[in-house]
Amino acid sequence: MKSIRLIHNLPRCGGTIISKCLGAQKDVILLSEIHPEGFTVSKKIGLPHMFDPIHQSQKWNNLFENKEYKKICDSNYNFEKKIDLIYKKTELANKRLIIRGWAFVDIFGKPFIEPSYKDSLTETLGKNYEVLSLYLIRHPL
Repeated sequence: MKSIRLIHNLPRCGGTIISKCLGAQKDVILLSEIHPEGFTVSKKIGLPHMFDPIHQSQKWNNLFENKEYKKICDSNYNFEKKIDLIYKKTELANKRLIIRGWAFVDIFGKPFIEPSYKDSLTETLGKNYEVLSLYLIRHPL
């Protein structure tokens, strides 16, 4: 089974700086604050593409040819299909995909979405991948 690497963190745990360090590595493609409902939530926030994995992979890593990117944007691919496309392109480039989850949606969510209080990213990607997780935590005080 294919493996995928996930970083899990709540706000203020150092997720941004650690992700930036990992994403700066030449053999890594990093997606940040990704969630199965992220595109829906980001539209409600007013940032329609910020949390879309296809948009990030193109803008940050130029992963797709321009025609290919436009075709994907014009499609109705679901979250799992988008991640699968990114995963395949990352492997072809001989790199590793790391996804930093957006736990905000599952835990806090309101007023944009009703929180599920479960790890939706792992649950969704665990259907097709062996999930390798890194958890960042901090003392609440």
